[in-house]
Parts: sequence; C-alpha cells; structure tokens
Amino acid sequence: MKKILMVIPYISLPGEHGYNRFRFIAEKLSERGHEVHLLTSCFNHVLKKNRTIDSIKGLPYKVHLISEPGYKKNVGLMRIISHFVLNQNMESFIKSQNIKFEVLYCAYPTMSICNTVGKWAKKRKLPFFIDVQDIWPESIKTVLNLPDFFWSIILFPLTLWANQIYSRADYIIAVSQTYLERALKCNKKYKKAVLVYIGSDLSLFKINHSLIKRNDEFWAIYIGTISHSYDIKTVILAAKSIQDSSNDKIKFQLLGIGPQLNEMKTLSEKLDCKNVNFVGYLPYEQMIEYLLNSDVALNALKGNSQQSITNKLSDYLSAGLFILNSSPNKEIVDLINNYNLGTNYLAGDYMTLCNKLIDIFNNRQILKESGQRALTFSEKYMDRNLSYNKIFELIEN
Repeated sequence: MKKILMVIPYISLPGEHGYNRFRFIAEKLSERGHEVHLLTSCFNHVLKKNRTIDSIKGLPYKVHLISEPGYKKNVGLMRIISHFVLNQNMESFIKSQNIKFEVLYCAYPTMSICNTVGKWAKKRKLPFFIDVQDIWPESIKTVLNLPDFFWSIILFPLTLWANQIYSRADYIIAVSQTYLERALKCNKKYKKAVLVYIGSDLSLFKINHSLIKRNDEFWAIYIGTISHSYDIKTVILAAKSIQDSSNDKIKFQLLGIGPQLNEMKTLSEKLDCKNVNFVGYLPYEQMIEYLLNSDVALNALKGNSQQSITNKLSDYLSAGLFILNSSPNKEIVDLINNYNLGTNYLAGDYMTLCNKLIDIFNNRQILKESGQRALTFSEKYMDRNLSYNKIFELIEN
C-alpha cells in the first residue's frame, strides 16, 4: 500500500459533469489498496459555483476541498487572481500535512500549482508524477489571433517557466503523443514516460438507453465546452445551409455550456436554424445516451487550436461514431486518416462540412464500417479499465 497525494485543481466529482480521468484513477488506486488523498478546488470550473460537502461523501478516497474565490469568465483577471489564491492555499495545506506521502501525482496545467508541488516533491525527495492534459502556455494562443512571432515573444517567460516545471518530473504521463513530446523536450532525466489517452470507461457505453429519437432523423452531435477554441459558428452555418437545401432529417445536437453559448444561440436564432438543438449541460450518463443515438460526431475546433486527443474525441470513438474533424493537429488528422475513422475539413469552411454531412446522410454504409473501426480502436487503446494499468504500474513499481 502506498500513500498517494493527487493534486488535481479541476476535476469532475461524482454527480458533476463528465467522468474525469483523475476521478477514475483515484477510484482504481483505492480499489487496489492504496491510501489516496485528492487535493482539489472547492470551485466547480464547469458550473462556476462552489461545491457542497455532498459531492465528497462516501468516496473510497479522501477529498480535500481547497478554497478559492472563483470567477465567472474563463478568460479574465479574476481567473488569474483565483488561481493565485488557490495555489497559495494548496501550498499551505501541503506544508501543514503530517501524512508521509510516498507519491505525488499532479495534473498539468495549472502551471503555478504544478510548480509548487514539483518543488515540494524535490525538497522531500518524493517521486513526482505529472499528467499532461494540455500544453500551457501554448494554448493561450487561441484567445487572440496574432502571428506566431508575436506570441513567441509574449509567451517567452511563461515558456521558460513551463520548461522548468516539466524538467522536475520523475514520471511523465500525457494524454497525447503531442503533449508527451512537448514535455520530453526539456526533461532528459525522467525515469519513465508513457502515453495514456484520456479514454473512456467502455462499460458505461453498454447500457440500455431510454432516449427517444425518430427513426428517420440523422443526428450530428457536438459535446463539450462552447468557447473560443471551438468552431461552433461553422457548425451553425453548415446547419443553415442544410436546412436551406430542404433536408429536414439532419439534426444538430449541441451538448455543453461555455462563455460563447449565448452568442451561438443568438446566431442560430438569427438564422432561424430549426435543426439546431442546444441541449446544454447533462450528467455524463445522459450524455452517453445522446452519443449512442447519434450518427456522426463533430470534433469542431478552430484552426489555431492547440488541443490534441481530448475527452470528447475519446467519447466519440467509444460510442462508435464517424468523426468529422476540423482540428489541424497532426496527431488527430493522422489518427483519423490512418485508422479510417472519419474525415477532415478546414475550420471555418461550412460549405465543405455541409456537403460532407449530406454525402454521409446519403451513404449510411460508411457509418457502420467506420463505427466498427472506432469501437475496435477504443477497445485496444481507449478503454480505461485496460490502458490505465500503465499508470497504476508506474506508481506501484
């Protein structure tokens, strides 16, 4: 048995949106006999409100909720202030603990918290694991459309800081090859580094669903945050073009909330898109029902997006869906092309998206074939019950 401290600033706890990677890890490590302490924020990042004590009752691992002020917008001064306060409070909590932890497991980002935990791990000579979920500061580039030359200057201090954080890790885990390679660029002393996709718990996709869908309808689904990084505008414009073509069978199901939700709703209403349904936030199990009823999945990201293999892509594949992808990320494009899991289109090109959807609507056989390939890929690489053993073995060994 090991005493493990998982420092995960933002996580989905039971009853909240999504079945987060770290919740799964904490549960499974506890089942394997380890004493797991999960350090996280009292603030729910998705819903923008504080958690209640009910969300941490009866769990097999110990949850420590750390105070932070919170914020209303994902981009803004209040979020920076809130992260700063959370980092200070987490540092105070860690230093006050009498428990002799044997493993420190930290999510990256946030940078400040990962930096704090990394320094504490080195001081205590404890094995330091980082699990790279996103690459910061590079992901900031999606906020403003500036040339790479300007971004390289603006982000230079943060890039040096990120390099320092990566260099402290003894063990590096990443959700994509893209992120793993970024971390390894500045860490030549690591002991082990592994790629473990975010994946899904495939057992949750083998459920009897009660969601009713008309047999003649064809659903294109998007799940996730509706924000600056995601190309929802193109999806709505494609929906309008399909509607104008007199095809009333193709429907768009948009699941999620975010800072651009009202803006996208307004655009849809202005264009009178009767085929677009903003479903909003749903618990994970209900979201799965929508996925299992859908025909194609929209991995709709903007051209300057830095994201790689994400939660939504894992869930799309686990549901056996044909993927329509606008992400320019080479790893995603190669994945879809090499395994024949769907097709790619350029972000912003709504007519191409429209035409591809109509072509697929008229050729359903392609959905069955690609869907089976998606399920085969998921079973081999995306099933958390198998793939996460790499993480558990690293910790235990």
